[in-house]
Parts: sequence; C-alpha cells; structure tokens
Amino acid sequence: MSAPQNPMAAPTTEVDYSGRVSLSFTIGCYLAVNAISDAYLLVDAPDCAHLKTQYLQSNHDWFSTLTSVDGIHRVANTDLHPWKIVAARDDQVGGMLKELASYSGAGAVFVTSMPMATITGVDYDRLTRPVSLEIGKPVVNVPGNGLTGDWLDGFADTLKVLARVIDLDGHKPKGGNVAVVGYLMDRAEGDHRGNLAELRRLLAALGLRLGSVWLSGGSVADLRAVRHASAIVSLPYARDAARILAERLQVPLVETGLPLGLHGSERWLAQVAEALGRGGRLAAVTDAELQHAVPKIEWAVPHYLLHRTLVFVGDPHLALAFEPVAEELGLRLERHFVLCRRVHARELLARIGEAGVVIDPTQRALERDTMALVGQGRCDLLVTNSIGYPPRAIRAAVLELGFPSYFTHVLEERPFLFFRGLVNLVERMSNELRRAEIVAAAGAGGQSYEVRG
Repeated sequence: MSAPQNPMAAPTTEVDYSGRVSLSFTIGCYLAVNAISDAYLLVDAPDCAHLKTQYLQSNHDWFSTLTSVDGIHRVANTDLHPWKIVAARDDQVGGMLKELASYSGAGAVFVTSMPMATITGVDYDRLTRPVSLEIGKPVVNVPGNGLTGDWLDGFADTLKVLARVIDLDGHKPKGGNVAVVGYLMDRAEGDHRGNLAELRRLLAALGLRLGSVWLSGGSVADLRAVRHASAIVSLPYARDAARILAERLQVPLVETGLPLGLHGSERWLAQVAEALGRGGRLAAVTDAELQHAVPKIEWAVPHYLLHRTLVFVGDPHLALAFEPVAEELGLRLERHFVLCRRVHARELLARIGEAGVVIDPTQRALERDTMALVGQGRCDLLVTNSIGYPPRAIRAAVLELGFPSYFTHVLEERPFLFFRGLVNLVERMSNELRRAEIVAAAGAGGQSYEVRG
C-alpha cells in the first residue's frame, strides 16, 4: 500500500521504505492490561513480546507495573519461534494460562497472539474456558488482529472481551450511579489521575456518583462495580464494551465525545445531564466552571495563541476533540496526522475532509510533511505524541500530548480534559510558544527578544 500523499509536498521520485508509525494491536492490549492493576497477559509470541512492554514501562508511564524486579511480570510470552510452530502447543499455552491464573495477585488473565502464532489456528477460546472454570477467575482470549488491526483495536477489543465475561451477578442499578466506559487510561501519571478527579468532581456537581471507570488503573473487582450503574457513559475508545455492558445491565447508554476544551466540556456535561435527568443543575455547574477557567486564560489567548497555526499528530479521537479547542482559542488548525487505521478516523474525516487529514503515514513522510509545514510558516505550534516529536530543534513550539509521551511526564494531578484541563493546556501552549520564539531568535543570531503585546 502506498504512503498517503500530501498535496503540499514537493514532487519526489524517492521511494519511501520507512515503516508506518501506527502502533500494533498488541501494544493496545498492553495499554489495557497496564490500566487494570491485577490483570495479566499471555502473548503467544517470541520473547520480543516482553521487550514491547518498554513502550509503556519506564518510558511513557513512570508508574507502570507491567514488569517487576521480582521476575513476576504481568506480561508473559510463550517464547515461540518458527521451528516451534510446527509442533502442537496447546498443553504449553494451557499450562501457562493456568499458572498465571493461579497466582494470588491475578484478578484476570488475557491471552492474545502475534500474527505468526495467529495464523497457526490455535483455539485459544477452547484453552481459556476450562482454566477459567477451574480457577474461578476471568481467563479470556483477545483474538489476535495484528495483521489488520492497530493499537486502538487492541485496547478496545481487550475491554470488549472482558465486558462479555466479567461477573455481574447481583447487578442492581443504584439511582445516580454512573459508569464511564472507554476512558483511555494510557498511564497512571498525574495527567490521567487529574482527568479522573475532574470527572468525579463534575459528575458530583450534577448530583451523580461515579461508580466505575473502564479503565482507571483499578482492579478487576473495581471494574465489577459497573453492575450498580444506572447508566453507562460511553467514551470513544471502547464503544463496543460500553454497548455490551449496557445491554447486559439493561441500563441507558449515553455516547459522548471527549470533554476537551470549553465547548467540548460544556457539550459533554449537557449530554450527560440531559440524559440522566440532571438538566436543572447544568447551568449552575457550567457557569461555575467557566467563571473559574476563563479569567485564567483570557489574557494568554489574545497575546499568545490568537491567529497562530497548529498541526496535530496523534489519535483520531483526540484530534476530533481538538477542532473546537483550536477555534475557541483563535488557532488555525492546518493539518491532522492521525496514527491509526482509516476506520477509526471516520468522524474526523467527515468533519474536516480528506484535504485536512493524513492517515497512517510512514515515519519518513510524517517527519517530511510536518517539517515542511513548519518551514512554510504554517505551523507555529506542533501538538504531537512522541512518534511525531521532531528529531531536532525547530522554529515551531512543540507540545507533547497523547500516547505515547516519552519526553513529558506529570507527577502531580494536572488534567488536560474538562475546563480545568484547558487551563493547563493553554499554560503549556503559551510557554512552549514563548520558548520557541527565544530559540528562533538565538538561532538567527539575535542577542535579545521582545515581549509580545
């Protein structure tokens, strides 16, 4: 498949042999397991499956527990090699599943496979069922989809299979109790802990209780608390799991986007409040949040952000949420580079159109096209994850956001979602833009800098 073409790029006859930058299905499974404190994963794959934990452990997530110095890692593999594929390995896989499930610290065990193992046709469902019945814990297969799926599929599919099998016995809705399903808890650092704290605080302001979040870094037992939800609020990263749980519990399903920025947060609150009969509180809650947030950013926006150009690199759900954010901050969003399969970007494409979105670029094309936009003066601010992070100093400001983020870590609670999250984003944007001005002036041989405004 040829690389997506950027109509702004200069014609070239050079063949691009660099790899695509979308992360694999397996990495998405790791993300989900990382966000369930007592979940374990067996990957039918060579030992390189262990090394892939480094996408999270000590790089993206400084609090990850996927691996441990005691040798009891939460991601194991079958040490599969080509010469082993020809032999039957049901007993080995079944034995490893039983060993993991028997561990006292395990609340659930997942198994998935890399393509070299998937194509051999091992019936993982047949192997998981007897172990689950014997041990009395969820032991479940996440069908390997490494040939056609990506990391967003891996995360969503892991939640989907768990939603089908998790024990919901004794389920009874409690009035005002809400479960949120499809939150991308990609690390246990302060940005996500801050988002969850804001989620809980704002639901409480509407008179609702946050009973369960899929996922939030808690245990499998914490996830079972979904059985008391009177409604499921579905976020974009696990729509199927949300629908399955709503059907099993026979409770309303409220599908929302990401609560990013002022407009996005207002819309999210309105959807939840109106669907759950809390409309009477909505105006007061929204006014209080705006009165808190707007004065903190009203000086920075016209002096640092207005009429600046922005390029986004990351996942399509975050990209979609950034559209109204850019508009309310006076930024011009030049281009989206989304690192995933086209199917995940359907809503973004419908809103922006093909010309404004590049899907699943190669590494070389991503670097070439983002740097071209910087060079053309069409990118003052690059909002990107680590994959799109420039390999050298550039004249544009760079704000790292999303998964993975190897160069930016958050130790205290500092949300990026909801109203207060926007304050943090504006602060970071303004600081990075100012820093870029100083770097650019130094690079041009300047000895001083002037204050904007």
